[in-house]
Amino acid sequence: YSYRVEGAGAGAQVQWELGRVATNFVGQGNPELSFDRSGAQPGRIRAVVRSDCGTDTLSLPLAADPVYLPSSQWIDFRTGRGLLRPAESHGRFAGATYRRDPAQRYDVILLRIPPGTALPVADLYAGRTLLEVELETDAPVGTELLLQLETAAATAGNYPTGRHSRYSARTTARNQRHRLRFTPRDRPDVAAPDRLVDRVTLLVDPGELSGHRYTFGSVRTLTEVADGLRGLPEGAPRLELAARPVAGSPDYLIHAGQVDASGQQPELLLFDRAGRIVAVQHPRPGPAGNLRAELGVLPPGTYSATLRIGDRLGLLTLVRR
Repeated sequence: YSYRVEGAGAGAQVQWELGRVATNFVGQGNPELSFDRSGAQPGRIRAVVRSDCGTDTLSLPLAADPVYLPSSQWIDFRTGRGLLRPAESHGRFAGATYRRDPAQRYDVILLRIPPGTALPVADLYAGRTLLEVELETDAPVGTELLLQLETAAATAGNYPTGRHSRYSARTTARNQRHRLRFTPRDRPDVAAPDRLVDRVTLLVDPGELSGHRYTFGSVRTLTEVADGLRGLPEGAPRLELAARPVAGSPDYLIHAGQVDASGQQPELLLFDRAGRIVAVQHPRPGPAGNLRAELGVLPPGTYSATLRIGDRLGLLTLVRR
């Protein structure tokens, strides 16, 4: 991001004050300022301009980019577990690897939603929840994937009926595992009710006759966190977490209050200061129900962590010394 004071004049000195907005920036003393918004906090940018004409102060509010944290795994293609049933497709699907049918312009993978499963359809289209797909492919960078939420009214020949909403993403790497975040594209059938969405169609390279390979890991949702990494979306079931270091080890033991983690699969995600996921762990309950966070695999630093047990989510900060 760059900001510039226009008309400052030759020889003007500009003192930039960013507060919590950013800590690393370039351009102090000059009319133009540049900084990375990764990890930025909301606040105000102030510029104190000193020249032969005197001193002026300019101010501009800046909102931080929303922070999204994993909230639910829809399907793990490698095991078939998740909220969605395993895939049906036109192309060849062996385990997690899918070979697109080059004879089909609209080759699809169909994921069915079991009855009684509620999906955050309204939040998805509003951008409060994002869809994320993990994959590795030999397709060129920039290849489009399209996710479509549908109702039972959708059939092969009646587009756009039953197509509730569509979400688009493009690949950013070739022959490397990476994650794609899908953003809302449009609502082909605005009359399709949220509550009747019962399937998710994944269109691979739509409109093209290509036969590339796609190896999928998972489809999951990420939910916007209301107050950076310090809070949870309003109304979300919360976990009250407490952590203590393990003597002689960089690890921590996490206690999740009265929540019983036995018989469930806790998921612990660790984020660096830029909000990137650096570790995903599934700790098993130990004595007294404590869960062990293994920080020995990470370099020293401060990490934000989310722990999910069932439908409950908790946040905490861990320091790797």
